[in-house]
Amino acid sequence: MAIFIAICLLYSSAYLAVRSAHWLVHRTGYYSVISEGKKLNEHFVSQGDFGTPMLAPLISIAHGVAAILFWPAAQLELVYWRSVAPHGSPWQTDN
Repeated sequence: MAIFIAICLLYSSAYLAVRSAHWLVHRTGYYSVISEGKKLNEHFVSQGDFGTPMLAPLISIAHGVAAILFWPAAQLELVYWRSVAPHGSPWQTDN
């Protein structure tokens, strides 16, 4: 049991490091309603934009591996974001 807890702590620490380094970023989409302004449409966790993959192929591969490896943690984060700011919420411009 201690090994499982240690692995979970290492995984979540690594996910926090990847998010802090902006390898994976939280994005939001919106739609407009004329009478009410912009409304939140969806939340996404996707790879950060680090330019042309051809110029830094190893970094691009590492970002792709991180996106696959941390997909479960990203889905848990999306559950959080969808509960905090659900579909149809007012668009927050101070993110």
